[in-house]
Amino acid sequence: MHDRLDRLMVALKFAVLTLAGAVAWSTGSHPSAASPFSVEFQVDGAASSLELTSTLIGFSETTSRLLGGSLTAIADFGEGGMAGSTVQLSFSGGDISTATDFEFDLTFNAVAISSPLAEVVTDPPSATGARQSGPDVVYEFDAAEFAYWMNRGVLMSGGIASASIDLSDEPIGGRPSSSLASLSLEETASAGPLTSFDAVLSLPLEVSTVIDLGGNEITIVGSGNLRALATFSIPVPTISADFDEDLDVDGDDLTKWEMGFGMSPAAHIDGDADGNSRVDGADFLLWQRDFGLAPPLAATGFVPEPSGIRIVLVVVLLLGRHGAMNKRRRSELPVHA
Repeated sequence: MHDRLDRLMVALKFAVLTLAGAVAWSTGSHPSAASPFSVEFQVDGAASSLELTSTLIGFSETTSRLLGGSLTAIADFGEGGMAGSTVQLSFSGGDISTATDFEFDLTFNAVAISSPLAEVVTDPPSATGARQSGPDVVYEFDAAEFAYWMNRGVLMSGGIASASIDLSDEPIGGRPSSSLASLSLEETASAGPLTSFDAVLSLPLEVSTVIDLGGNEITIVGSGNLRALATFSIPVPTISADFDEDLDVDGDDLTKWEMGFGMSPAAHIDGDADGNSRVDGADFLLWQRDFGLAPPLAATGFVPEPSGIRIVLVVVLLLGRHGAMNKRRRSELPVHA
């Protein structure tokens, strides 16, 4: 037993001298969240609207309507699961409706967009969002990768320019030219291997369409915002050195390990990272390796090494205990006259 402890102390001294124990999180050696997966978003009718301005034969009018409905998206966080720095988002269906029809009084023409339904499509096929720095989990996208198309319903015009246009043939819509869309995630609960999240999708909308009404062109332009909400549960990775089980590895976990050092039998919450029912130097090395991680929503990039001073203090603690044990062992040796 004493030989094993001596070897452990040598290993810890080497770790301090090289500061090589803290290695970055590797997606190839840790489990990842289920990805890609389908997410059903519900449009927040109180915070989503579209304002359109219709112009025909020199006359214009502006009308605004609240939006409702749903969107089905596929989210892919890549091999790193939800600890990744990017997310791919694509839409596979959905119906975005308006509270009432759009109606425009253009003096010599009455124009209405009747029973419109729209969808959001991504072009290219998947929009790429980049994780933003900071404590909140926010991915930002180039809004130009999202297009809003009102492609079901009928545009009807009565008066000088009388016509009826099927929106499946002449859709009304467009894409923002210079703005950002965002996806925000917040963890809400955990049950077994599953963790639940609330998601908020915010998309700016831009419309710019010209339709020929039998020789007269009607121009429809506008803008708005789509806010959609979703809740989903997926399996997420765990970290062996998260001793206080708060989904990150920090100084609090080191304190747990220090308090439990030498305990046997021991549980994970006592500082046992490798599951051998003991709290020892091997568990400290695992804490050092995982320091700074916070799945499932950890920012990727450089994973900082633990403070060298803190590591030295830990080893001083271990060496102090080790020295005390050696002193005690020497005091127990028989004294020869």
